[in-house]
Amino acid sequence: MAKSTTPPPVWFVTGCSTGFGREFARAALAHGFRVVATARDPKTLDNLIAGHRDKAIALTLDVTNPDQIKKAVIEAEHAFGRIDVLVNNAGYGYMAAVEEGEEKDIRALFDTNFFGLAAMIRAVLPGMRARREGTIVNIASVGKDTADKHRLETAGHSGTQPGDPARAAEAVIKVVQSPKPPRHLVLGRQGFDNVENQLRSMLQEVDRWKATSLSADYPAA
Repeated sequence: MAKSTTPPPVWFVTGCSTGFGREFARAALAHGFRVVATARDPKTLDNLIAGHRDKAIALTLDVTNPDQIKKAVIEAEHAFGRIDVLVNNAGYGYMAAVEEGEEKDIRALFDTNFFGLAAMIRAVLPGMRARREGTIVNIASVGKDTADKHRLETAGHSGTQPGDPARAAEAVIKVVQSPKPPRHLVLGRQGFDNVENQLRSMLQEVDRWKATSLSADYPAA
């Protein structure tokens, strides 16, 4: 049987210096994919792509910098010819109650987590549309009831949380390769339970106020 001549897909992953981003890149390489690993300091990625120089490159990327986004995408397409999967992983949390938040810190958060994500999507979409294929994976985290509760729950658990970044990466790869991937994928028992409880609670509340909701329509003719 002749071997397939189709080149392996190209994964472009943001925020690869630590955590999920690093595991996404590592897992993609283990599956034989080509990988564009990015970080604000690409030197932190040297040991990640060591031994994979033929199918991996490390690029400088701060997703709040439009020029760096444009340059990184151009370099990725020059190296591999295309970007098949974009993993928008770069981001961080801000554990402050609404009234505690500093304006500059909130704007910086949105510059990375929202506007940076949107800018990356805009940068890779033209190529994906031209080829009429491609996948974009946006990573988000579950929010707690209040900032104080979140701080209390996470203060003593750094590094011991139940979620396994390596297994999460494998789950995402499985989903991306499936013929009908879901629009939303919840990872981990805690995330699943939180989302399920939130949706059930929301549905119950919506149902309780159904009559009031429907009363907002014009009266039937």
